[in-house]
Amino acid sequence: MVKHDARPRSWPRHVVRVLLGITVASLAVAGVMAVGNAARQSLGPEDRYLLSFFEIACPKPPEQDPLEFMGEVQYFGQFSDKLNVLDPTLPDRLRTAFSRHPRVEKVGKITILAPRRIIVELTFTG
Repeated sequence: MVKHDARPRSWPRHVVRVLLGITVASLAVAGVMAVGNAARQSLGPEDRYLLSFFEIACPKPPEQDPLEFMGEVQYFGQFSDKLNVLDPTLPDRLRTAFSRHPRVEKVGKITILAPRRIIVELTFTG
């Protein structure tokens, strides 16, 4: 003889509760991210977050004028004269621009410090 439990199975309710909790948590995280992005965009155009491209702190290649070197990197990266240090794509764009320069062997760490400081570590070819 098979006994049947008189209580209904409760696991579907637990699954629904867990899924509902995950959904609420995901929406909360998405909301916080949206507010953060909106705040970053509203702060972005302010002058205190703009840095001249030529103010980037990095070593210069031997036997080349530093302004000429930075001008070439600016050209390779298609940068304007001013950089927004709050731009989340800036480190990757800088890495690409510096790595395209024929005198640069390796682009190391790129550090962006608020309100207006960028430090790029470089290794040059022979």
